[in-house]
Amino acid sequence: MSSENHPEGDLQEGVKDLNQAALDFRQAYYGPDNNPAPPAAMAELAPEVMRLVDAVIYGEIYNRPAVDLRTRSLCTIAALVVLGHSPQMIKRHISGALHIGVSRDEISEIIAQMVFYGGMPAAVNAFRMAKEAFDEALDGLTPEDAEARRIVRREADNAVRYKDDDPEYGIVPSPHS
Repeated sequence: MSSENHPEGDLQEGVKDLNQAALDFRQAYYGPDNNPAPPAAMAELAPEVMRLVDAVIYGEIYNRPAVDLRTRSLCTIAALVVLGHSPQMIKRHISGALHIGVSRDEISEIIAQMVFYGGMPAAVNAFRMAKEAFDEALDGLTPEDAEARRIVRREADNAVRYKDDDPEYGIVPSPHS
């Protein structure tokens, strides 16, 4: 049967593959070497939901033409900062924003503004994630310098320690030590 007899056949030709669109977007947004894996627990326990979320957000929403990608990226960072539920998602989106050319100053300014909407703890966590993303970013480096930075990171033993990294964080030393 031809599509003349079945107008829905014409519709099928116009439907884009959201999974492929999501994959293409993620490669462009995060970079081919920095495409983050989905949250492990969600991917394992609800893979069909994860695929749906990925297809709709990255395959459809981020590809809509009315709002440019830089604006969408900054809005996403702002929303994640205010919600404060997922530091790793904040870091992931900061990395993506850097990859598409959003500056560190722009990202920091958005996080600073969110202190009034999400509170100081949310902003502190977001700045911590921004610092990690900035430190890991290879934007603006030659391939040689990027490799040198990777080596230095692996060898660094004097990194800043945060509460999550240090079991003695927040313990006041005794006055006699």
